[in-house]
Formats: sequence, structure tokens, C-alpha cells
Amino acid sequence: MHVLDVAAMTPGVIAPPTTRGYGPVIAHTPGTKEPLVPAYGFAHLRSRRNHSDVIEYLERIQATLDPFAGRFVIHGPPAEVVEGTWPGSMVLIEFPGLAEARAWYDSSAYRAILRLRTDHVEGDLVLIDGVGPHYDPVERARTLRTEAGRAGRSTT
Repeated sequence: MHVLDVAAMTPGVIAPPTTRGYGPVIAHTPGTKEPLVPAYGFAHLRSRRNHSDVIEYLERIQATLDPFAGRFVIHGPPAEVVEGTWPGSMVLIEFPGLAEARAWYDSSAYRAILRLRTDHVEGDLVLIDGVGPHYDPVERARTLRTEAGRAGRSTT
């Protein structure tokens, strides 16, 4: 289980249910001050209907997220598409880590309401690790270049 360090409050990081509205909390790897890498549940909703089941789903979903410190980051506003096309809308839910995201999705509370959405909304849902506060895309590029070199592939 992850330890929540209430003393280390930083804007933009998850707030568990006990502090919702009073400021965010950083989750740390147990026994360290190293921040955990957040994880996300990302949904691309291609078609939506305002069916009464969907409304009930919306009324009940936050209670399923609270035990796993899940919070909505994006919830369905129209996107400003600047490259390509994007049919539909998106939802992004943040969790302290991938274990919490999986536990939420597999929880009996969420499973009890899942069909309220899936019977009426066409879309995809993925669970994915985010990047930590020290993520460096230059280092990522270096790693990819090294891997491509080992495999004898061109990076161009």
C-alpha cells in the first residue's frame, strides 16, 4: 500500500477523498520521498447517449473512485482538434499508480455500475502509467536511439 504524505502538498497532484477540496497530496513510494508515478484511466468515447442508465452511472462513479484515490482530470468537454480528427469526447481519471487503477476497475463497486455505461456508450478504456516529475524526453530519445542501434535499425 502507498503512503500518502500530507505534509508534501503540491498543486496538480491527486487528492484522496479525505482531503478533496482542501488541497492535493503526493503519494510516495513506501519508505522513500520519491513520488510515485501516477497512472490514468483514459476513455475515448465515440458515441454518447443521455440515457437514464448513463446518468445513474455518473451519479455513482465517484463513490467507486474514492477508495482508490481516483479523480477526474478530464470529463468529456469538446476537444479543440489541432491535428487530425477526434470523433467523440474523452475522459481522463488519475490514480496514484497502476495498481490502484487496476484495483478500481476490478472492484465489485465499479463492476456493479459498468454496464450502465457500456450498454449505451461506444468507446475504449485503457489503463496506463503516466510519467514521474523527473521525466526527460531527451533521455527517452537516447534510450530509443540505443535500442534501435542494438537491433541494427535506422532511427530515421
